[in-house]
Amino acid sequence: MLIKHNGQFVKFENSFIKFSETGVLWGWGRDESLLLEAEQSYETPSDLNVNVNKEWKTIDVGVYHAVAIAEDGTMWSWGRNANGATGLNTDEGITTEPTQIGTDDDWDQIACQWYSNMAIKQDGTLWSWGEATNFVTIGFESTDNVLVPTQIGSDDDWAYVVGKSVQGPWVLLKNNGTMWACGRKRYIGVNENSDDVQRTLVQINPAESDWAKVAVGDRNLFAIKDNGTLYSCGWNFRGLTGLGIDDSDYTLVMTQIGSDNDWDKIFYGQRTMFAIKTNGTLWGWGANALNSGGQYLLDDVGTDNYSSPIQIGTDANWDSIKGEAAVVGIKTDGTALTWGSNGNFRTGQTEENINQNNFVENPTELPGKWGLINVGQRSMIGITA
Repeated sequence: MLIKHNGQFVKFENSFIKFSETGVLWGWGRDESLLLEAEQSYETPSDLNVNVNKEWKTIDVGVYHAVAIAEDGTMWSWGRNANGATGLNTDEGITTEPTQIGTDDDWDQIACQWYSNMAIKQDGTLWSWGEATNFVTIGFESTDNVLVPTQIGSDDDWAYVVGKSVQGPWVLLKNNGTMWACGRKRYIGVNENSDDVQRTLVQINPAESDWAKVAVGDRNLFAIKDNGTLYSCGWNFRGLTGLGIDDSDYTLVMTQIGSDNDWDKIFYGQRTMFAIKTNGTLWGWGANALNSGGQYLLDDVGTDNYSSPIQIGTDANWDSIKGEAAVVGIKTDGTALTWGSNGNFRTGQTEENINQNNFVENPTELPGKWGLINVGQRSMIGITA
């Protein structure tokens, strides 16, 4: 995929794809996106040579599809069309080249789950399409799949949207600092211990309008307030809420994590969550032990799960971090590091950095300089520096 500037990379399922500064698309790992060659694996970055001449603003990925917004406000997608995921008015076959969704040129933000998507236009309106079932919602009452972007309501003050895991929630912010969500009720902080799905968007903690940043976990919501305090709700399994609880129950309302008021950023990690403080230090909680054999994501002291945030290392220059079995972190100087499971070559590391268990034990640098990273379900996206 040719690109004029803002080099970017994206990780599909178990593979990474990078848009390089020189305008060439690169990838590594197992090719689930069909932008390389089907059923192939690439241990290190490889030239993909897909010809679309666009300047890209942002991109996100589902499980087998991607959606990108160009600098000119047009929106493009490719990958599996199942359940209408690509928004191209079909739910059959595979779209192997980036294809424009409709003709509108005022798209601003995109967020993808497995086969579903939400997007915000430049005028603040909210749109969605893709999979809708008894267990998955895209903001409408109906359980019918939606094959093209369709507006949700008439509000025009939406500021941010995120939603990642297969049956996880969507969480959104409005310009006025209010937080909204939809998804299974026990995941989204509406004080209902029910597997029923809240199909339309509902305001979380209606009396509060000081939410600054939001994120989702596998079955959780997380949010940082204007005053730097951190909150969570949802599944306590493996300590996911960070509230000092490690059981199979649910925390049904947004609850403060500890008493610190210097939290700056919060990041999705499915069964492991990550956060960065205002001093640049990195913290994590949830699943530490990936598998048997000493495969740990947060530290190597042998603790399987952490139910409260622990500091990861001593560095104080972290900018972002995402991942699950494989983790990618970005430093403030643009350095990118990966660690964790190298299944399907998804860490992008060479053989000398991988142990006998096919695991990268410590954060290990990738070539080049990198900017922000976002993450989908076993998928990541970022922008090079």
